[in-house]
Amino acid sequence: MKNNLLLILVLCIFLLTGCKKYDTIEEYAHAMKEVRAKLNSYTMEIDVSTNNIDEHYIAYINGHNWKTEKVDDNKNFQDGILYDGKEVWTYSKSKTSAVQVPFRLMLAMQGINLKKTNDTVMKIINPIGVLVNWSFNEMTGYIDENAWDFGKKKKYNGYKCRMIENLDNDDIVCVSDKYGVAVYAKIKDDKTNTIMEYNVKNISNAPLTEKDLDIPDGIKKLSISGIFQDLMN
Repeated sequence: MKNNLLLILVLCIFLLTGCKKYDTIEEYAHAMKEVRAKLNSYTMEIDVSTNNIDEHYIAYINGHNWKTEKVDDNKNFQDGILYDGKEVWTYSKSKTSAVQVPFRLMLAMQGINLKKTNDTVMKIINPIGVLVNWSFNEMTGYIDENAWDFGKKKKYNGYKCRMIENLDNDDIVCVSDKYGVAVYAKIKDDKTNTIMEYNVKNISNAPLTEKDLDIPDGIKKLSISGIFQDLMN
């Protein structure tokens, strides 16, 4: 009997079956941040439903850098947004140029040049950013422990996860201990009455190449300085 109990404990530790107990959301968020830092590279396929309108995305994440593309049913990209660690670029299948979005300049013009603010913006503009920055303290630096609480452990899209619920509204995320990211989320915007539902269909932590995190072939980058130069010409 003692040997069986010992075996169960060992399995809980090494197989990440959800046996570990966390006392607070903040403690769990910190632990999952360490998981993401260790894994570092992610390729994720996600279905996003907005008021019953379905879209498909493939996201590539390497540390703080990321690229998220909206794709068709055959996984061919239609539109994309990329953050290379310095600048944000948007591009489309129907365009020959990727356009730089000058968030740093826009923040500086408003007298906001804090690195933390810029980092927060980079997380918010990622269409699937909520799955990685699910704890919301990634955005504000603070978790309201009275607003969020652990729910039941569930399984979404084939992934075991811990349900985390907002007690003030219907927002929920279900986070994988193995991957440190949410594999399911439902977020409501009370102002627009929009409900967004995220379902992660596949996750890979295989190392990413430079091409994975770059603009697709055939599309050139057009910087702000390049746009002004074209206008002058």
